[in-house]
Amino acid sequence: MKVLFISSQALFRDTRFGGAKRLYYLAKELDQGTELHVISLDGAQEWPQMSPFPQEFKKHLFLSLVSLNSHWRRIFFLPAVRETVWQHRSSIEAFIKDQHFDATILAYPFSLSFLERDWKRRMGKIIYLEDDFLLENYRKDYLQKAPGVRKLLKFFRYKRAFYFFKKRLEEVDLFVCISEQEEKVVHSCFPNVPTYILKYGIPLEDYPYLPEPHEKKTIGFIGNYLHTPNLDGLKWLITELFPFLLKNEPAAKLVLAGKNFPSEFIGFCIPSSRIQLLGDVENLEDFYKSIDIFVNPLREGRGLRTKVVEAAAFGCPILSTELGAEGLHMLCLSLFANKEQFSREFQLLTKNPDYSKIRRHNRNKIEVEFSLKRLGYELKALLAPS
Repeated sequence: MKVLFISSQALFRDTRFGGAKRLYYLAKELDQGTELHVISLDGAQEWPQMSPFPQEFKKHLFLSLVSLNSHWRRIFFLPAVRETVWQHRSSIEAFIKDQHFDATILAYPFSLSFLERDWKRRMGKIIYLEDDFLLENYRKDYLQKAPGVRKLLKFFRYKRAFYFFKKRLEEVDLFVCISEQEEKVVHSCFPNVPTYILKYGIPLEDYPYLPEPHEKKTIGFIGNYLHTPNLDGLKWLITELFPFLLKNEPAAKLVLAGKNFPSEFIGFCIPSSRIQLLGDVENLEDFYKSIDIFVNPLREGRGLRTKVVEAAAFGCPILSTELGAEGLHMLCLSLFANKEQFSREFQLLTKNPDYSKIRRHNRNKIEVEFSLKRLGYELKALLAPS
């Protein structure tokens, strides 16, 4: 089977964006069982400019985005994408040549721009994949209170996004969602679009089940802080949740890791001997070895949470908001909505005689439901010609 995989995110092993990591793993699994051609754009602008991009796939074309003033990025929907596709059209043509594909995966909104050209007639069965429906985020953004002109601009961006999706999703054979919640959002906007739920899959050999810790006093959070939901969660964690926890549990510790840690928050962390900043860890396993409980303080954004799946695979119990646990009802998670619940759930979890059973239960669920091989098998079945 010949498959074209067009990703709006840069696909490389050490990405710190959960959505991009999901795409990377799926592409690597497809690379083993299909004739795969990968085109990826750096929609999140994660890869350093002018640095050579790693060739981790047999056939891979990496396209850097045309730069655009940040002011326009806040107003328009997918700015610079058409310009990027146009700028790289000769490279794309040379990469695709005159090939016809059995199926094409379009991942995240940037990739839908490829349907505007005559490449579509060579794409075969078209599957669109997204795990944080951007249109819904734009709708929520413009509904928030804002000055008149700003609200009007947000409404303008939302409408442009709506019609962009409406036109292109009519040409898609299947919309692959990551959770039931996202599927409901898609159907609320576009009732006639066929959907399928495909969860996050990880290579289990890269996520060993770690030994049980002794003290159970250290919580941790990791992420790419260019992602707005991660930034909001970090701010809530270090300015409200953790300070309140210390009043009740003075021996508690907090470990923070990830890319692009905001400089304005360092002042909250450095004076405290109870907070450790690790920065961008090379080995994810090292981070999880340094903590006893993973906390997921997310209050915005959609999609199944990559970090929660990874924490559960390593055997790390999890404190999470309800939104941060979306699509993960099969796991045993401790949920909180405010600082009081956060402190209480921390204490209940650390003193829980079933702490070990929780770790084992979550690992077993990951092995059964989130194995990359299983998810890869499902995806290949979806791609197969009808």
